[in-house]
Amino acid sequence: MKNKEIRRLYHGSDVYFDVFDRSGVRSTSALGQGYYTTPTLSKAQQYGDCVMEFDVDVTDFLDWDNMTEKQLESIKSVLLQNVPVAELERFNDFLYEVLPLNKDGLVRLEELQRLTSHSDFDVVKAKMIPKSEYPTEFRGLNSRTHGLVRWKQGGSLEGATIENLLNLTQTYVPELARHLGYKGAMYGNEVAAYDPSLLTRVYEDDRSHSLTDSLLHFIDRGANADQIHEKKRRTMDPRSP
Repeated sequence: MKNKEIRRLYHGSDVYFDVFDRSGVRSTSALGQGYYTTPTLSKAQQYGDCVMEFDVDVTDFLDWDNMTEKQLESIKSVLLQNVPVAELERFNDFLYEVLPLNKDGLVRLEELQRLTSHSDFDVVKAKMIPKSEYPTEFRGLNSRTHGLVRWKQGGSLEGATIENLLNLTQTYVPELARHLGYKGAMYGNEVAAYDPSLLTRVYEDDRSHSLTDSLLHFIDRGANADQIHEKKRRTMDPRSP
């Protein structure tokens, strides 16, 4: 049995609450629709003065920062089924072809250009490249009689970075982690849980932290004495009206 992995994380809001409900669901990230927390206090404070701590069970979360080869292959497999080929082509290795600088070479160049004209990405489209961009194996080519054409073709994700995969996920399969059976996902300073029962509000020492951090933030915004007193009362008792 896998050991539980619990992380204490922050959530910022305009109001205090004990448990997440559907109103707390976000879906603007590649991590999918879920209940978002962060290990970074300053990030949580961007979402509201009421900063709370939660113990989050991240045992079965997809961690984009620490991906295994098996997880990576599973992600690529899903993306290859959902992302248009024209979008995938830019991640392929370059293809090269030596063409004679004559009528036959021009006909072949035009053929390759038609073949790749569907793409919105210049890097995919066939074009004659300058000698300064020749790969090592073509450096000896006589540029007076021949030219080198470069293009990309076919769907693949071999050259895609984690950031590329995240962007494709957000655009085409935002619920990818859930689809693969994970209970949440995390990347950088964002953690998304798909089930609110995975987040437990912490009360022991988060109120003193919230009081200090929230009041300092409130004072910085120019609050008067009465407003600060009211803020302190609400911070000490987050469930007060």
